[in-house]
Amino acid sequence: MGSAGTEWETADTFLDTRLNQKTQAIGNNNQLNSITTTYSGQAIYPLDAGNGWLADRPDSRDAANTKWHYPQLRVGSVGTIGENPGVETALNGTSITNAAMYVGTVTLPTTEKFYKITEVSGTGGNASATTTLQSGIDIFDTTTKFSLNVALSTKVNPVSAVSFGFNYFHRYLIPGGSTCVVWINNTSVNSFTLGRRVSGTNARSWSIWTGAPTSPYTGQAAPPTASATYTNLSFVVSYQGYY
Repeated sequence: MGSAGTEWETADTFLDTRLNQKTQAIGNNNQLNSITTTYSGQAIYPLDAGNGWLADRPDSRDAANTKWHYPQLRVGSVGTIGENPGVETALNGTSITNAAMYVGTVTLPTTEKFYKITEVSGTGGNASATTTLQSGIDIFDTTTKFSLNVALSTKVNPVSAVSFGFNYFHRYLIPGGSTCVVWINNTSVNSFTLGRRVSGTNARSWSIWTGAPTSPYTGQAAPPTASATYTNLSFVVSYQGYY
């Protein structure tokens, strides 16, 4: 007697009573998780949640047959762009005083659908005075100079600092492949100066833009202007991917 499709076969066989189809499968999360032979483009329909799936949220196998396209964002890879070399640095890079500046232009990977920039760190500060800093992340079009703020840090007041680090609260996830800029706003009359290697260069260069918005909540009177490119800034952008 046939099972009317209620029995489940995990082996790659084609019995009338048990058909684990190569192109489509319907079952609970344990049944779907027991599929040992997968195929590119294979479609599944979960009847309940578990093992990475949500109930009634169809899923499919990627073209390389290496993973499922789960029906919600998953935490992916982490990485860094730039270098914070363990060499002597001096506070003689670009300086910010009572203004904002784009201090790094970076293009995110395309490995995953979305990203967050989790931290920016490096050397910089003021050797003898307190500064008042806030940082942000903008998606930035280097041709039109259009920018969209996607993340902000809290305000910090480093004292006699020779290193800095900003952690961000995101407004939006950033699409993979986006070009972004890191801006630092110093509202103090005391200068904040980025540190540079005393000798040698980094493999990564950083473009500096002046005229950045002084606040993410106000527009800019004129587009920012590229002012310099550094190959010896001690500067690192860390990111978290999502797929």
